[in-house]
Amino acid sequence: MQDGSMRLTLRSPTHSKLRNADHWGYPSIVGSGPNATTLHYEESQGKVTPGDLVLMDVGAEYDHYSADVTRTFPVNGKFSPAQAEIYQICLRRAGGCAKVARPGARVSDVDRAATEVIKDGLLKLGLITERNSMQYRVWFMHGTSHWLGMNVHDVGDYGTKFEPGMVFTNEPGIYVRPDALDNLPNTPENAKFIAAVRPAFEKYKGIGVRIEDDMLITPAL
Repeated sequence: MQDGSMRLTLRSPTHSKLRNADHWGYPSIVGSGPNATTLHYEESQGKVTPGDLVLMDVGAEYDHYSADVTRTFPVNGKFSPAQAEIYQICLRRAGGCAKVARPGARVSDVDRAATEVIKDGLLKLGLITERNSMQYRVWFMHGTSHWLGMNVHDVGDYGTKFEPGMVFTNEPGIYVRPDALDNLPNTPENAKFIAAVRPAFEKYKGIGVRIEDDMLITPAL
C-alpha cells in the first residue's frame, strides 16, 4: 500500500503442509496493532503498519496431533519502549510457569506462578493499583494453560497431577484493549480504578502480547 502498510491475510493450511504436516490444527489467529488485543481475532484483514505488533497464534497438525503456538513481534523489527515493557512481563511469566511444570504439579500451580508475575508487572507499570485483587483480569482474561493433544483444546481433568508424557500449553498474555475501561461496569470502585490507571492506560493502549509454548512433562531428574 502507498502509506507503507500492508494487509495480512493468513487463512490457508498450505503453510502447514510445506514441512509435511497433515493440515493446520486450527484456523490461524493473526492480529496486528489493536487487533492483537482481541482474543481469537478472526478477520485477519487489518493493516500491518510499521510500529505495530503482530500476534500470530498458529499450529500445525501432524499424525493427528495438534500444536498450538503464539508469537508476538514488531512489524518493523524493533519494539517501542512501551511494547517492550509489556512483552518482558509475558516473557518472565512464561519462564516462571516452566519452572513449576513438573510431575506432581497441577495446571493450577502453573496458573498461580503466572499470576504472581503478571500482578507484579502490571502494578509496576501502573495498570493496576492493588496486587491482591482481581484488577489484573482487566488485562489478562483467559487461562494460562489448556491440555493439548488430538484437539487443540483437548479433554482432561484440570485437577489431575502432571505425569510424564502429558502435554499442555503455557500462554501468558496482556491485552490493553482500547475500549477496556469503557466497558467496565459503572461503579464507584471502577471509577476510582479508571482514574488511577488512566495515565498508564494511555501509554500502553492498543498493545496486545501473548507468548504461547507447548509444554511436555518429562520424568523428574
